Amino acid sequence: LGGDGIITPTQRTEEQTVIGIFWAYDGTPSLCAPPRLYNQITVQIADQRRLSAIQFARLLALVNTAMADAGMTIWESKYYYDFWRPVLGIRESDPGTGPTGLGDGNDDTVGDIYFTPLGAPATNLNGPNFTPPFPAYPSGHAGFGGTIFEIMRRFYGTDNIAFTFVSDEFNGVTRDNNGNVRPYQPRSFSTLSQAEEENGQSRIYLGIHWAFDKTEGISLGRSVADYVFDHAFTPTRPR
Repeated sequence: LGGDGIITPTQRTEEQTVIGIFWAYDGTPSLCAPPRLYNQITVQIADQRRLSAIQFARLLALVNTAMADAGMTIWESKYYYDFWRPVLGIRESDPGTGPTGLGDGNDDTVGDIYFTPLGAPATNLNGPNFTPPFPAYPSGHAGFGGTIFEIMRRFYGTDNIAFTFVSDEFNGVTRDNNGNVRPYQPRSFSTLSQAEEENGQSRIYLGIHWAFDKTEGISLGRSVADYVFDHAFTPTRPR
């Protein structure tokens, strides 16, 4: 699914390519990093649910504290496990490839020394798409997504919140790395879980994460969210 479709064939559909880019926010100009994306979604749903100022302040405190904790946990795990990205794992899986020539030690994998992922989009830049320059496991996007969607499930008391969101990757202004303006292209979701899953899966469509990066990232994010929700910014009873 993650090939670029030029050097490396891919079975990725056009919609899956859109999904990969839609959730990206990979630190490029005018996009910033993933937490900005998740704050945009949080604010939109809060407006949709007509929260009071006090409720809104509590929700933002919960979401951003939980994302900060999740970020520290995710990046500590990334450098503890130090697991390679697909661009290295696939190119160097066979014995005799890569700087050590040792391969991955798994007889069930077949390498491709020319594997080229679609990559994180170089939005508003002129350079090529890229693989983020830090270890894969667990996925930061999946972890942050698991965090904010779990906070919202706990805060609102339901997963059944439908919403339509316009990513700044597809806002009718942002340009791809060939200088073409991407179309205005909203995406709609019937539940928070649907958005959470699509967010995590998007990184696999780009060819920059493994499936277990997603599943464990979501699980980690949810665990952090539950702890923060249970221990921070709890409502006080009137005296």
